[in-house]
Amino acid sequence: MYAWINAPFTGFFDLLLWPFSRLPEAVQICVMALPATVVMLLAFRFFSNQQTLDRSKDRIKAHLLELWLYRDDMGVTMRAQGNLLVYNLRYLGALLLPMAVMALPFVLLLAQVEARFALRSLHAGESAILSVQVDPGLMPSALPVSLDLPAGLVRETPPLRVDGGHSIAWRIRGDAAGEYDVGVRVGDVAVTKRVVVEGNGAHISPWIQRASDPWTLLYPLESPLPAEAGVRAVSLDYPRGRGEFLDLSSAGWIFIAATFVFGFAFRGAFGVTF
Repeated sequence: MYAWINAPFTGFFDLLLWPFSRLPEAVQICVMALPATVVMLLAFRFFSNQQTLDRSKDRIKAHLLELWLYRDDMGVTMRAQGNLLVYNLRYLGALLLPMAVMALPFVLLLAQVEARFALRSLHAGESAILSVQVDPGLMPSALPVSLDLPAGLVRETPPLRVDGGHSIAWRIRGDAAGEYDVGVRVGDVAVTKRVVVEGNGAHISPWIQRASDPWTLLYPLESPLPAEAGVRAVSLDYPRGRGEFLDLSSAGWIFIAATFVFGFAFRGAFGVTF
């Protein structure tokens, strides 16, 4: 189910970004903000009460002016402050429905930005931890496991099995540039994880989960695991390629900022206010 949602988003942005692939990442992020802007403006166009928004903003401005003009009159000041609270609440209430409508599409768009720009591929000679999460009913110490690494990747450690965390982990190293499919077998289950070394512009996904797991929506660039597999997730701890704030990379914040800038710039063309 969730893979069906991810596939059109991923294909759309692959096509959208293709002409801009040689431009700086900031430009590509701003290009991705354009569809998000359209989603935001359409949500406000069809799901907000524009009259309430306009009236509330006008009243807020009027009562702010009232506070400034009659700042020496305590009675007028108190009344203006009360009215400011009322109309601010009305304004926020008018925003709730369009914000709710655009929430899921915006999160999916933001997930595409984070997936493409928040992390970087491994450098040649750099190591990373490849982890497998199994079902809670399975004990990693009792499972036969194997790792199939193509030429260009090297396993540095034997599997570390953690029964309490239901996980198995290896440290691997990328010795040569390329995109590799690593085969992982746990018991009777065989899964594949892509590993990218020195891959500028390559799809980099730190996690793959089951197709039935909603978290798949946040990691859209790699095919999910079979829903019936005993393996719940496979991860590779790619290094972060950007700074982050509140668990969101700088790419995500550029995307959000660009969306609001474009929204204010194009709101007249869509006949909306906010």
